[in-house]
Formats: sequence, structure tokens, C-alpha cells
Amino acid sequence: MTRIAIDPITRIEGHLRIEVEIENGVVKAGSRFQAAGLFLHGTTVAINTVNDAPTLTGATLAAVAEDTANPPGQTVATIFSGKFSDPDLGAFLAGLAVVGNTADAGTQGTWQYSSNAGANWFAIGAVGDGPTALAVSAGTLVRFAPAANFNGPPPSLVVRALDNSYAGGFSSTAGSETRISVDTGANGGATAIAAGRWRCSSTATPRSRRRASSPSRSRCPSSRPTRWAGRSTSS
Repeated sequence: MTRIAIDPITRIEGHLRIEVEIENGVVKAGSRFQAAGLFLHGTTVAINTVNDAPTLTGATLAAVAEDTANPPGQTVATIFSGKFSDPDLGAFLAGLAVVGNTADAGTQGTWQYSSNAGANWFAIGAVGDGPTALAVSAGTLVRFAPAANFNGPPPSLVVRALDNSYAGGFSSTAGSETRISVDTGANGGATAIAAGRWRCSSTATPRSRRRASSPSRSRCPSSRPTRWAGRSTSS
């Protein structure tokens, strides 16, 4: 049973507050104003919910070691666990719209994704905050594969959250890549796309390098003749 209070004008003398109970979508007699309840009794009430866009906070992937050729990655859901919020009852993180990627593949490394548990990986590549944003699901793996000898933090991915009211598809890497774009031009408000943009970061930790030891230098006895000091004596 649901109770609805209609109080259209507050703090004005003579205004009327109506409070009624609704059961299975039908108005029952109200407990506060019986006459109003009787007047509305039997009326069917339709309550239309309006979606609210989600919010997200930035997150960081587990670090990978320098020169790691095949890092395992983490799912979007794991990376952003506890970072998603949405006022809608039952809402959850459906995926991400990747809207920014400026990592240099040659000198820094490549942001990659896999929708089939790491069996196939593809580069996230060039994306934008608009019709070319890349849609990836919450179950998709994301990783940063560092270039040879690169260590330190690469440029972060920039993302927008997608809640479960998102009706579009998600990119797939099963065998071959199928890229699905989502237009993030309209966002926030009642859309499934977060109004804010957040960063997804990572880092490549430097591998230890052993310093080359210089060869030891041993001292050898001098081969120069020994000179004896003394006075000569005549015979």
C-alpha cells in the first residue's frame, strides 16, 4: 500500500492538503480527509518514473610491471566497484562510454579491452566525447599494456558511466572486434549517460636493474728494479 500526500501550496491560509492511500494502483479512502478520499475513491493512479543519470568517481587499475607483455586486466565492474551511484531504485552500472584516450602507443603503451575474458584483446584506440565514444560493458576487461622500457603513469582513459537504462549495445572482441559507439553529446538529466567525466588510471612499475660492476683492479708487484741507497767504499 502506498500513501500519497498532495500539498500544493504551503504556508497560505485556507489551502487544502489531501492525503490518500493507494492499493494496487487504486485510490482508497484517505485517513486525513475522508471526504477527499471518498471523492477520489476508485480512481486509478499511474505514477511514471523518470530516470536519473548516474554519477561516478575516478578509479585506478592494479599496477603492471614494466615490460609485461600480457597483463590480465580487470573488469569495468571491479575497477569501479563502490564508485557508482544513482538515485534510481535498483540502478546499477551497465558499462562505460570511453570518451578520451591520449596514450602514445609507440612510446607509452596501449589501452586495450576484451569482452571474452581475455581470449582476444583490441586497442581502445581513438575515441571522442560525442558520437565516437566507445561503449564497453561492466563485464568487459580493461588493461594497459606498456611499451618496451616504459614505466610510470600513462595518460588516463576518460570515461562516462552508463546506467542500466542504457538501451544500446556494447563493443565485442569475440574472435574479431565489433566496435559499438554511443553518442555522449546528450548526457545527464534523465539520460543513461553520466553528466560528469572521470579518469581511469594505471601505472607501469619500473623493473629493478642491476648495476654492472666494474672489474676489480689488482695490484701487481712493480717490475722496476729496486734501488739501494748507500755509500760506495774504495778498496
